Amino acid sequence: MDRRGFVTAFAVAVSGCLGDDGRNRTANRTGDATENRSNDGADDGGMTRQEAVGGLLRGSFVRLEAGWTVSAFPHGYNVDGYDGLYIYHGFVETEGADEPPRIRVIAENDTGSEVTVDTEAIVPYGVGSATHDGTTVYIVPAETPGIQPRNGVWRVENLPEPQDGELTVDAGGFAVREYVPVLKPDGELREGVYRFGDEDELAVSVWETGSPGPQEASVFEGETYPDIENDTRWYHEADETTRLYLQPSDERLEPPATAEFTLVNRTEERVYPGGAVYKLVDGRWIHENPFHGTGSEPPVEPGGVENTRFELHPVDEPREHNAPPLGGGTYCTGKDDFAAVFEVDASALELRPPEEASVERRDGSVFVDVGLDAEVDAVVEKVDRYGEEAERVIAQNVYWMEVYEDRDTDGRRYDLLNYSVPFVDGTTERVVVRNAVSGSFDPKLYVYDGEAYSLSAREG
Repeated sequence: MDRRGFVTAFAVAVSGCLGDDGRNRTANRTGDATENRSNDGADDGGMTRQEAVGGLLRGSFVRLEAGWTVSAFPHGYNVDGYDGLYIYHGFVETEGADEPPRIRVIAENDTGSEVTVDTEAIVPYGVGSATHDGTTVYIVPAETPGIQPRNGVWRVENLPEPQDGELTVDAGGFAVREYVPVLKPDGELREGVYRFGDEDELAVSVWETGSPGPQEASVFEGETYPDIENDTRWYHEADETTRLYLQPSDERLEPPATAEFTLVNRTEERVYPGGAVYKLVDGRWIHENPFHGTGSEPPVEPGGVENTRFELHPVDEPREHNAPPLGGGTYCTGKDDFAAVFEVDASALELRPPEEASVERRDGSVFVDVGLDAEVDAVVEKVDRYGEEAERVIAQNVYWMEVYEDRDTDGRRYDLLNYSVPFVDGTTERVVVRNAVSGSFDPKLYVYDGEAYSLSAREG
């Protein structure tokens, strides 16, 4: 069995929790550190905190002789019901290729008093199991007898008995246990993520060593799309060697539907998810909600996966949701490092002024009153020539503003486009929105549905 580990910032990051983080938790821990004994025989393994944490390998990929790569991507959690008791785990480096891969679990008591916890609250503890695609992977204590390689995978003939009971960790102390992922003698390993615990406290990811990429072809294979910004890595261009990709559950959707995407990270680095939704308009991607940031998401560790989803609503459904409908068209989601194209089969989403708007046509212009109470009119005029300074706008941009109560200047301008552009036709190229804004602003050019419009203000 060949193994490869990457000692990283994860060990450094967790050291901030288990090491010196300003509270000097590692003080006087460089000598004999065996005093933190628990009532079930679990202890700190004779290690200091730094030694225990330093052995955790971020991106520690175990490559089995059977052609599988196994990764227990690092994760930490607070034990439910026990404030201050934290669990950290990850693969550790072993001394030889003839040793089975080991997952180290560290339970740290970050309180000033002794903590006793029911071991059922700790995952893994004793014997754990997770099933995916008909295969069950077991987590057993490293001292379990009879762990042997067979057909390139580590197996055990007899599973140990479950270990119920309690674990006691001294004030400011920690306990260490190590486990081995195994199969039963007749088990067959399959690609996927094996999740242990009700809240995914531990996840083991498995894939073919030589083929980390997606196994099914995309419906958009062979298609060419513009980059989101620079050198976008598309799912439909991924092959069996691709280690980072965003996989859609369905690339063609008809509302109402749920769009689901899985970010798969089989690289040696942690990856930050996020990204946005864009619509393909006139050969370029337009951010469908330019007022909404992607937020701060926790990183996806090496070997890890992250699932995201959002709902697609029909265009003619009452707009009572936090997210507006997308309308028909070609979209993508993600960012340059990972992105996926998807199509929405639906009617077009168009600008639509309020039904109660008062409309008057006079002298080649349209005057629209939507009940605004300001001092200055807004003027929207169709223009024939424009450059890159013109902002591309899609109906989703305007619809998004309906969910924002405190709109900024740009948001108000989007409203004005909604109140005016639908009235521009073959005989009318100028629309005045009455009492629209509280003061003057510099004219701005917008492009909507292939046509350009100038938005400016004038005294009423």
